[in-house]
Amino acid sequence: MLGKKGMWTWNDFLYFILFYIPMTGIVVLLLLKVPNDILDSRLYSGSLDDSFLVDRVYDRISYVDWNTGRLEKGFVKDLSFMNQKRVNELFYFSKERPAAFKLSLGSKSVFINQGFYNISRPLAPVRYNLINVQKSIFVEKNNTVDKLNIELVSSKKKV
Repeated sequence: MLGKKGMWTWNDFLYFILFYIPMTGIVVLLLLKVPNDILDSRLYSGSLDDSFLVDRVYDRISYVDWNTGRLEKGFVKDLSFMNQKRVNELFYFSKERPAAFKLSLGSKSVFINQGFYNISRPLAPVRYNLINVQKSIFVEKNNTVDKLNIELVSSKKKV
């Protein structure tokens, strides 16, 4: 770096100006920007309440071992939950922040809070939140893995 006898030359000075100072600036910018980008990024774009509601529905239809109390996520004995009467018995949601679900498995669909679903689904992108999630379900009776489509429509109103 240094010339003869510890003296700076023009070559060393230009090298310092054109290489070390820009590299230091790039490193400082990366150290400031990259952690913020990583910490600010979201894995899920919807609201946290809506994701909890979807998980709650998925947990409610999954099998619970009555001896141990263990929840087997995505495991069902049979497709009895795809009956409208059974779904109405399983679920109840507050009227303060209305939500409606459409559970679809193959060509069969059932609704939770169908009245609100029929009103809010056409207005979903503008006035209501719309979340569509696909989850795998293992049906023990048939020994098959099927895709359950859970569509949630909820109000944007924060309680």
